Amino acid sequence: MRRFFVVGCSRSGTSLVQHRLAMHPDIFSLPETDFFGRLLGNRIWTLLGTAGLVRRKAAKRALTHLGHVMERPIEKPDWKPLMSTAENVTLFIESMDRLASEQECSAWIEKTPKHFRYIPQIASYIPDAQFLHVVREGRAVVASIRDRAQKYPAAFGHQMDPRYGIRLWNAAVRRAANRCARGKDHFIFYEDFCKDPERALRQACMLWGLAYDARMLSDQGATHSIARPEETWKSNVAHNIKPATSKFEEVFSESEKAFVEKHLDWAAYESLRHCVEARETRHASP
Repeated sequence: MRRFFVVGCSRSGTSLVQHRLAMHPDIFSLPETDFFGRLLGNRIWTLLGTAGLVRRKAAKRALTHLGHVMERPIEKPDWKPLMSTAENVTLFIESMDRLASEQECSAWIEKTPKHFRYIPQIASYIPDAQFLHVVREGRAVVASIRDRAQKYPAAFGHQMDPRYGIRLWNAAVRRAANRCARGKDHFIFYEDFCKDPERALRQACMLWGLAYDARMLSDQGATHSIARPEETWKSNVAHNIKPATSKFEEVFSESEKAFVEKHLDWAAYESLRHCVEARETRHASP
């Protein structure tokens, strides 16, 4: 079983890429599990989880939500105040592998954008895991985060402040640039994907050891396998592949636009661009 994680900043096109890859007959996927975010948490709890222990509360939260997404309960271990990280990750792997096998798939994709924060931990506990970073131009991302917050305030109202989107995009791009510099992972730029999706999908299949399948470009695929019914903001991923119009000019005032442009980490973005281009050039050389 091959195990892939699609990560990146929210609103960068991760759902679009996941949907197209999940249309491959050998790939199983499902809606976001946020398993590692729920299991490892933030700051001191992430350090504890990395060291091998997680809180009972966190383990229950992660496994219960995983069962909800999978639409089947997860067999729970004995609940102790502190539990083994490895034991909980094993339950995650076994559950994903089982569902993929039931669908006669030889690979699965888990797509939770913010899992980019937990790549070191995922790689430690799932050594054969492979990561695909989806990256989109920063102004468009921060504007899309604001736009979604305006349209769905009950779920995303806390993301109205552009500083939220700036911090998230900077963190995702810096992580991606660091991984690329170390010769790890695979990267897709949203704008490039929309211009030539076949090339990007062929490259992903080649790197992942899968035969390319033209059905990934079909517009007939349903989104239920990658989005829950309430996630209506993902409904357009099944349409023709074309770049979404940036909301940057619409949702921000002049002062906000200047603030966003000033605080986005363009150096990390350009570093990542150059790294990926250099890697592709080396691979293309005879």
